Amino acid sequence: MIVVAVDDPHGARLAAELVAEGLDAVAVPAAAPAEATEATLFGRTDAGPVLAGAEVLVLAVARTTLTSSVLAACDRRGVRIVPVGADPDGAAAAAAAGLAAPLPLDVPGWRLAEAIGASPAVAAPAPADSTGIVLTVWGPDGAPGRSTVAAALAVELARGGRRVALVDADSHAPSLALALGLADEGPGFAAACRQAERAALDGAELARISTPLDLADGEVHVLTGINRPSRWPELSEARVAGALTACREWADYVVVDVAASLERDEEIVS
Repeated sequence: MIVVAVDDPHGARLAAELVAEGLDAVAVPAAAPAEATEATLFGRTDAGPVLAGAEVLVLAVARTTLTSSVLAACDRRGVRIVPVGADPDGAAAAAAAGLAAPLPLDVPGWRLAEAIGASPAVAAPAPADSTGIVLTVWGPDGAPGRSTVAAALAVELARGGRRVALVDADSHAPSLALALGLADEGPGFAAACRQAERAALDGAELARISTPLDLADGEVHVLTGINRPSRWPELSEARVAGALTACREWADYVVVDVAASLERDEEIVS
């Protein structure tokens, strides 16, 4: 469903034209109080349930409408924002939020439908071959529980017979092997990175160099981290990207445990 949060007369017109294009659209007022909560977005108490079923929010952007409450509600519900309007402050707010440049308020419905990218006449093609989902677990310096969360997430995702790759890509303090009681002298993720650079990393090779966890109803294959932090240059950008691409083609989910921070330039030079 598409929620059109644009004041009349444009809001009603856009919603009607989107419906004429074959899309499910509903118009709501754009005005929102500065301290709006999710339950009172756009001046109506039922906006929360409306957003719950929405995929796209067409919003007349202004400082008073593109608020932190609106952004947070859309983020929580996975709703994409398509901005419209000619307010310079609204355009600046949209840019600051990482949104596209606003469309004009008098944009025709067919053009808005193109921008939304939700043509009902053509079904989205299925991918040629399935690829897994990559989930990265990150947190601040110290010991906030990144590795614990990554391991627990991998085990939970493996339920039901799914294959999960658990990758220790922490270049500062790799700890998954220790936490899971695995040997840290195995080939692990560094070997996967080297094989990816040679275009020799496939499912069979990943099964060989990973360490399986014994689970009742799924598979978690652990690619342990480097066994000392001084080896971090082995995890170059190109190698890591290639290794994760191969993991996606092999596993249903790839859970990646990463370091808290990037290397500083002076550390790279030395």
